[in-house]
Amino acid sequence: MVADPLDRAATAERLTAIAAAGGLSDQALARALELASESPPPAQWRAFLSRSLLFLGAALMLAGVIFFFAFNWADLGRFAKLALLELAVAGAATGAWQFGRNAAGEAALTAAAVLVGPLLAVYGQAYQTGADAWELFAFWAALILPWVALARMPALWLVEIALWNVTAVLLWQQRLSSRFEDELDPVWAVLALIDGGAWLLGESLQRGALRWPRPRWPLRLLAVAAFAFASPRAFGLALGIGSHLGEQSLGLLLLAALAGAAYFLSRRPERRDLFLLAVAGAAVLAFIGCVAGRFLFSAMDDVGAVLVMALVVLGEVGALVAWLRKMGSTEVDEA
Repeated sequence: MVADPLDRAATAERLTAIAAAGGLSDQALARALELASESPPPAQWRAFLSRSLLFLGAALMLAGVIFFFAFNWADLGRFAKLALLELAVAGAATGAWQFGRNAAGEAALTAAAVLVGPLLAVYGQAYQTGADAWELFAFWAALILPWVALARMPALWLVEIALWNVTAVLLWQQRLSSRFEDELDPVWAVLALIDGGAWLLGESLQRGALRWPRPRWPLRLLAVAAFAFASPRAFGLALGIGSHLGEQSLGLLLLAALAGAAYFLSRRPERRDLFLLAVAGAAVLAFIGCVAGRFLFSAMDDVGAVLVMALVVLGEVGALVAWLRKMGSTEVDEA
């Protein structure tokens, strides 16, 4: 389904393209650019500050709960510890139910989800379950999953995905790394798959028929994380450093898949995300730059290679900017 062009943000590039196509006079373009670039009104600033301070206060409260138990650990019995944390979780969940779908309700539900972790940690310490740290994070993520799915809050989804990231890292360190040679470290690929898969799932839900939350920043954050995990191995392959060719080849494959996904998702003008295209383009050009640098430094002296490499980087940046500007103008032309 094609999105309504009037629902898109009034960016300077779109307004300029519309004026170039004859849709706006010079006077109308000047006024449109003024409106598009003006600062938000005081009411929006107050709402932003109120929401930011609310979540900052919730974060400080959660930190206070953790430090309270750390400081008074020896003076509290196991039942007192568990009872206090259970009351905190129940109180936060009840507050989320009472406040409803607003900033206060979201902050309360996030606090309840975060407090489940200390509750599991206290339970494990009090009864000496012998569970490893990765099991704590895995159970934590599993227990709050119903809340995450029902609330459909972007921030809470990021908490869930962060818990699975930590679980993967700890599982490798505590259980699996000893079974493989020391140089092998495939956990980065798992993290790239977790974050990349979550990004693509969010894109499909947001762009599909389901009315999923519309903010773009969580999906962009997941995409950046996926590129960050996949890129270093691919760059190592381009530079010829590192000993695990299979690991580096997998990094290149994941980098190509992520870049292809970003381009595929932006193939239609009404769904184009220039931020994702910029991230994907920068990653691909960085890989090409690594290949060029390896060739130049092997074929030339260091001074000449540095000078030529500087020209290559400038050319890549210029090409990326020109391509992004073209994609932005095409978005308006094809609307």
